[in-house]
Amino acid sequence: MKIYKAEMDLSIVPEIAREVLKRLGQERNLAIKGGLARLVLLHNMINVGKYIERKRMEIEDKIHDIDIIVLHSQPLAKSRDYLLEKETALKGMLSSVISEKEIRFDGRDIEPVRGSFKDECKKTKTLAKILRSRDLTFNEVVLVPENEKWIAYYTPRCWRDLINGIGMLTSGGWKTIRYDAGRMVPSNYGFFRLLRFWVEGRVTKIWLPSWMIKVHLEEMNRLQKKGLLPEGANLGRYGRIIAEEYRDAEPQLRQRWIRALNYLGFTDLPSFELFAKEQELLDTFKYQEFSFKEEVSLSEVIDKILEERRQKEKDRRERKSKMMSCEHKFIEINCNGCPQRCKIKKCVFCNYVENDKEFLCNLIFQTGDWKRDVSSLIAFPSWRQIKSNTTLQITS
Repeated sequence: MKIYKAEMDLSIVPEIAREVLKRLGQERNLAIKGGLARLVLLHNMINVGKYIERKRMEIEDKIHDIDIIVLHSQPLAKSRDYLLEKETALKGMLSSVISEKEIRFDGRDIEPVRGSFKDECKKTKTLAKILRSRDLTFNEVVLVPENEKWIAYYTPRCWRDLINGIGMLTSGGWKTIRYDAGRMVPSNYGFFRLLRFWVEGRVTKIWLPSWMIKVHLEEMNRLQKKGLLPEGANLGRYGRIIAEEYRDAEPQLRQRWIRALNYLGFTDLPSFELFAKEQELLDTFKYQEFSFKEEVSLSEVIDKILEERRQKEKDRRERKSKMMSCEHKFIEINCNGCPQRCKIKKCVFCNYVENDKEFLCNLIFQTGDWKRDVSSLIAFPSWRQIKSNTTLQITS
């Protein structure tokens, strides 16, 4: 994995960002990720002559939370005490600035990563591990304090997509991708992450082939018919999360959400308020009460990660066992998703896919090379497109 390295000039970044980085500058085994890392890199890109749209920069300059990676050396369960001590220390360092500027910082904003920056070899491996696991290509950047300086480590495709304002999911993001007949498609969480950056205006275009939306909606429809999802929950529970997180957002932002959801075919409701009410009713009908906490502790985050890992490993073992014992019966699926038009052989019993080579769509995902499928870049739709029913053409 190719990783660029550059010293960041903090004199050109907003005052809040400078203050946060000043307070964390003496820390070890720590890296800044997310919006703050992007903000600092973007300002330094502009400083060396790269053009970034002013509107995007105005949005990026608004710091809503501080995302921090904390390194630990032992398995996560054994590192709990160390990580909780680190959480307390970080909250102490940042308490006045997050209180004064109304910035969120709790357990959700701390990502434990097993690794080390002690020597160059370990640092390279740890940085590669971190950057490979980001959700979108333009998030493949972290800031690391080194010798009283802040160093940015980022990938070539992060640099490319920050300049172009492109949102593209990666194949290594935690929970952002699932497989359908051997093809990578966004999960509910993946759609949520991709769309929020688009809706908020942090990217001007997203890479999202129309056939992926079709495949996703077909799967949601299948689950709804089986009674596993309530009708209308086309993003699973993330429809409810969107409704809750943006309930008190500016009207323009809520309008952009409903515009995007209409355009992609996730809902036909005309307003965010109606969509939010629908998702609330669906949630009450199908699930236990959905709890949105003002603050989440790192201890709760660790418990959730450990449980998700256990469930993921259990599911993996069960799938493997089912495939190993299955007497396969294959059906052929003619995929019209891309010019390669693959013929996919899939077992009707265990979903095993037999293929001689990797699908082109997966290779694009794995390499982050949207330039191989420029036609799947989608600009944010205008109201005129929605009102004239000019919705996205879904590949049949």
